[in-house]
Amino acid sequence: MPKTVRPSKKQRASRVTPARKLAFSVLEDIRCHKVFLEQAWNRGAKALSLPPAEKAFARLLTTEVVSRRGSLDILINRVLKSPDDIQDDVRNALRISFVELFYLNKPAHVVSHEGVELVRSFAPKAAGVANFALRRACEQKTEFPFGDIHSDVSAVSLYFGFPQWLTQKLIDEFGFDSAFHFMENSNCSAPLFFIINQAHANGPQTLKSLVNQGIKIFPLPRIQQKDCGLSCFLFARRSDVGNEFVIDLLRKGSLAISDGAAQKVASLAVPDCFPDRFLEIGAGRGTKSLLLQNVALSRFGKQMALDTLDVDQSRTKERISRLKQADIVQNEVFCQDATHLSHFSDATYDAVFIDAPCTGVGTLRRHADIRWRVTEHEISAMAEKGLTMLKQAARLVKPGGSLTYATCTLFKEENEQVVEAFLKSEQGNSFSVSSQLLFDDLFHKAQSEPLFDAHFVCKLQKDVS
Repeated sequence: MPKTVRPSKKQRASRVTPARKLAFSVLEDIRCHKVFLEQAWNRGAKALSLPPAEKAFARLLTTEVVSRRGSLDILINRVLKSPDDIQDDVRNALRISFVELFYLNKPAHVVSHEGVELVRSFAPKAAGVANFALRRACEQKTEFPFGDIHSDVSAVSLYFGFPQWLTQKLIDEFGFDSAFHFMENSNCSAPLFFIINQAHANGPQTLKSLVNQGIKIFPLPRIQQKDCGLSCFLFARRSDVGNEFVIDLLRKGSLAISDGAAQKVASLAVPDCFPDRFLEIGAGRGTKSLLLQNVALSRFGKQMALDTLDVDQSRTKERISRLKQADIVQNEVFCQDATHLSHFSDATYDAVFIDAPCTGVGTLRRHADIRWRVTEHEISAMAEKGLTMLKQAARLVKPGGSLTYATCTLFKEENEQVVEAFLKSEQGNSFSVSSQLLFDDLFHKAQSEPLFDAHFVCKLQKDVS
């Protein structure tokens, strides 16, 4: 029987710091309404106005709890005699305290006091249990993660807040050192890369305006216009994305935030010669559409006849509105399942780009929810869907045309093995690989250069005859 949420006791709310109060509210929204972090955060932050520092701390707490949820539960269960007896809201509050103690290294006495007060604010009778749990946790802190992180899979999983099955899979595929660096880097904040949308804004003027606003930015040498068709920049301070001037540029479509790997994928997907027709499958909310057309503007001086396809009606409506605002051309817009393309004519497109559905494990820095929601079964299911999409799209490509397959995950089963299976199939026997790349920045020890997410891309060329 599901456990109910108790209403908060307003007379005790004043003892809870505003940041922890907001964090708890957001986590309860996620638990009760089964929503993702971003949706719950937007609702919670809007309902409770806080100073920037408090708001930033609340965001840190919620992100850390969501990304390490299962590991926090392991730690909570270690200190309780009957872990199943505590209510779900109390567990959520304890997760906040435990993430502060074990992962944010806050002083034990502060964590213990604030954690008890948080529980007392909505469940006074559970304050004693919270006090007991937090005292025991403080005693165990020196032993955390209860094993050697350089040899013990259980210990390294707990240390980085990863599901043990995921840690083991990373080790099996990439080796212990690479898996270690990937988990370590995945717990860092993602850099905020952006491009200036050439269809909507003047690049030099926009850059000058940003500098005049006191916003510090850097060009990224790895992605420059002469090589990639895109000029990538990086916000030096993540907080500048919240600047009203930047928000306005994003809203108008003058800027687009996108990981560097995604930008490189878009550059690879656009042919060297201007295509008469281009189909983007899995167009989502339109970020890749914008990137693709900006590559075309740099490479050809004009936008392509870009058809877009996505299965989700809400995303399709948002993309239509967003791209119109950004002056990005969409030709035909299809809202349908890409695993059934029988009504499309053969040899219709010079280039087809599939931004395939995947587990998204390469983007854990940006999507805290993924880590404890994804399952091992989903890897196989996504790989099967990706293969079906490739087979369906293959006949739409003209002889001599290109078919590009991309994911934002790193597992071979979703990437290389899908391509291999396609090439062995009847639909894929007229294609050959022209280029293939896994962006592996996250598998290496962090350097001064900002790291890209782990995306995979394979460009296939169809035989001329």
